[in-house]
Amino acid sequence: QFSADATSAVTASGNGMVKIWSVASGECLLTLPPQHAPVHSATFSPDGTCVLTACADGLARLWNCETGACSHILEGHTGIVFSACFSANGACALTSSSDASARIWCISKSTCIKVLTGHEKRIFSASFS
Repeated sequence: QFSADATSAVTASGNGMVKIWSVASGECLLTLPPQHAPVHSATFSPDGTCVLTACADGLARLWNCETGACSHILEGHTGIVFSACFSANGACALTSSSDASARIWCISKSTCIKVLTGHEKRIFSASFS
């Protein structure tokens, strides 16, 4: 995924690695600390200061793009987290999981504010309009 200004891209891999890249040079700008399970998605915050990851360990994490530090952990799914995205204003996140639920999170408090149920099987993707 590209940053909002399209100068950076973020990639996630099956070995738990997440990297931020310069679009212009192709150089790796930052490698986040490895997660201990595959990372299924990674996306930039609307302001480009953070990356949100969805991981097979059941967690979504928010990472600082300058320091690489994990600032928030979104914990509550009971299965693999397949996707994670930000709301347009960056205040909320939406995750989807193999536990057949999607969750809406308040980023600043790292709390789930709504659980969306009704699917009978895993949810691979969810997004805000």
